[in-house]
Amino acid sequence: MSLSCGPRSHGAITGSSPPLNGYDKGGCSARVDFRAEGTAEAPITFKSDALYRGHAETPGYSPGLTFNACGMTETSTLEHVHFEGLGNPGDPAYSGAINFIRTDGQSHAGPTIAHARFAEVGGQVVIRNDCASGVTTDYTRAELGNVFPADKTAQNDCP
Repeated sequence: MSLSCGPRSHGAITGSSPPLNGYDKGGCSARVDFRAEGTAEAPITFKSDALYRGHAETPGYSPGLTFNACGMTETSTLEHVHFEGLGNPGDPAYSGAINFIRTDGQSHAGPTIAHARFAEVGGQVVIRNDCASGVTTDYTRAELGNVFPADKTAQNDCP
C-alpha cells in the first residue's frame, strides 16, 4: 500500500481514531509506504478537521498521525510538512502530533521526518513513542531541521 502527497497538499486528520496510519492493531502484516513530500516553498499541511466538522478550531481535537513503526517501509518519508493543531491530550496514546504505537518488539528507525514544523500541538509531547514501538530515530537532531514548539517536549525518551 502506498499513500503519496505532493507539494501544497492539505490533509485533515479526522475522527476519533487514526485515519492515516501504518497501523494494524498491533501486528506487522501490512507494510505502508507513506510519503508526504512537500518543498520549502510549498509544504504539505496536516491540520485539525475541527472547523470542517463544525467545532471551534482548538488544539487537541484531532488525534494526529499514528503509525505502527514495523508496518512502515524503509522509504516512508514526511518532509517539508507542517502539523497544526494535532494531538489529543485526553488520550495518552494519541497525544502527539505524531504517535508511534504497538509493534513487534523489534527496533525500527521509523519514517524519515525532516524539515517539519509543528504548531499548536494538543498534548505535551510532539512526537510520542509508546516505548513498546522501538523507534530509534532522534527526530530532534539539528540536521533534520524540524521545528518544535518551545512549550512542548519535542520527543519523549524511552528507558
